Amino acid sequence: MWKEYFVFNRKEQKGILSLIAILTLIILITLFLDFVDLADDNDYESFNQDVTAFVNTLEVDENYAENRLNRYILARYDTLELFAFDPNTLDKEKWKLLGLTNKQIRTIENYRQKGGRFVDKDDFKKIYGIRTKQFQLLKPYIDIKQTKNKRRKNKKFASYKDLKTEKTAPKHELFRFDPNQASKDTFLLLGLSEKQANTIINYRNKGGKFVKPSDLLKIRRVSKQKINELLPYVRIAESPKKALPVFEVELNTADTAELKKIKGIGNYYAREIVWYRNKLGGYFNINQLLEIKKMRKKTFDKIKKYLKVDPEKIRKMNLNTIEIKDLTKHPYFDYSKAKKIVEYRKKTGNFTDLTQLVEMNIILPNDFEKIAAYLTLH
Repeated sequence: MWKEYFVFNRKEQKGILSLIAILTLIILITLFLDFVDLADDNDYESFNQDVTAFVNTLEVDENYAENRLNRYILARYDTLELFAFDPNTLDKEKWKLLGLTNKQIRTIENYRQKGGRFVDKDDFKKIYGIRTKQFQLLKPYIDIKQTKNKRRKNKKFASYKDLKTEKTAPKHELFRFDPNQASKDTFLLLGLSEKQANTIINYRNKGGKFVKPSDLLKIRRVSKQKINELLPYVRIAESPKKALPVFEVELNTADTAELKKIKGIGNYYAREIVWYRNKLGGYFNINQLLEIKKMRKKTFDKIKKYLKVDPEKIRKMNLNTIEIKDLTKHPYFDYSKAKKIVEYRKKTGNFTDLTQLVEMNIILPNDFEKIAAYLTLH
């Protein structure tokens, strides 16, 4: 009789096994929850503290890496001579002068080839691979030329008067300059009008001097907006001490005997100063002595107070008649520059302004003042 109650068919056996498995699972879950309830809350707090400390460590490591990269970028750019540039037109070699890597240059060139264009300065930092610190150092030198018929912010085209002004406005470059020494041509190249350039020259001729960059604001003919544009490029040389030397030697006329009267100039330096003067055609600035081979800065600082320069004594070269072989004899002109000058004359005729050398990318803006001192158009 009882045996009938303990005999199950196959379907009933499977049901009983499933029920036992479910009951076992319920018992295990109950035991686990009881164990969790017994855990000390302090364990969770300790765990959270450990996690927070670990995350902070990662942040410190990231900041350290970023600061180290920034120090590397600053050290690299301290050795570079930066200049104004338009990222829409700059070529590969000049990108390198601005400290960009080959990979960064390829990224920019690919961007431009696909029709990309930089409209404002901040567009440059969107280029993949350009570091934030690198962008901050280059931003003051970005000078994007506006395209013709560009719409204004209010969606209207510029007026005919505005377009005419843009068309007739002379091209200008931004580069480092000393307002106490810059020539009229230099100011014109920087974008000042002839009247503005003459105002600065007259101010200096009357004894005026720029002690700090903001002194340019004294020039009333130049707008504050233009002054602010020029300020990052102003480099004012330190004024020499007022102690007057016993005598001064004029560099463009002195012979070796006169030069050797100055303490610090022996036979070697005397010969080199005269030899380099003949190669240049004369000195226009005392600092050119630092270009002489083996001229030590310590020696130069010692002798410069006894020297003066008369730029009127410089032997100038006619830019419209000189040939390649003669031009390459000058220390400031290599074969490549000389060839470009002669080829330009053959194609377009004579130069009408020395600033065309910069506009045609024959010389760099930073070299203009130095090279222009040795050139004439007639």
